Amino acid sequence: MKLLPDIEKAIPLPHEKVLRFAVRKIRNNYSEQWLEKQCIREGVAEIYTQYSKQGIFDILEGNAIRSFYPPRLTIELVPRSCWFDNVRNAVTVNQWDSLRKKTAKQAKWSCQVCGGKGAKWPVECHEIWQYDDENQIQTLIGLTSLCPSCHEVKHIGFTELRGKLEEATAHLAIVNGWSLEASSLYIEESFETWDARSRVKWKLDLSWLENEGVFVSNNVDEDEDASIQDIRRKHEVCDQIKESNKQYNVVNENNNSHGKVSFLNKILLFFRWI
Repeated sequence: MKLLPDIEKAIPLPHEKVLRFAVRKIRNNYSEQWLEKQCIREGVAEIYTQYSKQGIFDILEGNAIRSFYPPRLTIELVPRSCWFDNVRNAVTVNQWDSLRKKTAKQAKWSCQVCGGKGAKWPVECHEIWQYDDENQIQTLIGLTSLCPSCHEVKHIGFTELRGKLEEATAHLAIVNGWSLEASSLYIEESFETWDARSRVKWKLDLSWLENEGVFVSNNVDEDEDASIQDIRRKHEVCDQIKESNKQYNVVNENNNSHGKVSFLNKILLFFRWI
């Protein structure tokens, strides 16, 4: 049985290449000349110069003029026990399309976090959830329009699988005025919260949709239901593999402080971080 679907690696946009090099420069203590050379080689020297003048690299180094606490941009990892319990699975395709367009129009086709727009399409629709940890209720409180970069931060586990963790970490830092180090720590804390919430069976509250005049159907297409069941079975297999391989270390201590995830755990991360 195939454990994983094929995850297509993302091709970085020009500005993302600059951010990727900036992250590596900071983490490996490379020189400014190294960063400039990499950007020239990749044909993104103009963006490098622009970012340098705007103080983008200063922010990543921890020298932001202003930082935001609480953060403007947050990570929102859906607990494993809530997978597939979302708006898109509860409404029809036409209903979702209507909600998506309405949300984008209200936001004037701009990101409601950073104000930016995507290079290929301006915004994407994101579900906003509130978690009542005491009563174990997951409540939909609205929809928001996000640029692709902010949306990738929200779902940073899947973003990592597509090879864009460095770019997403940098974007998180820039939007919040945080250092790269602070952003990395926040990501770790977000996964710890996700891990705790994934141990709970949540009740789903979609009453917000009813207030928007959207009827929520409990009927699921048979083919879709079979697909969901297949993924759940694959997840159970991965849990069994994980249980029988506790003796393996997740982090290779021979690598740098950021560590390398083992092949086994790389497989498990797909199910852990979506």
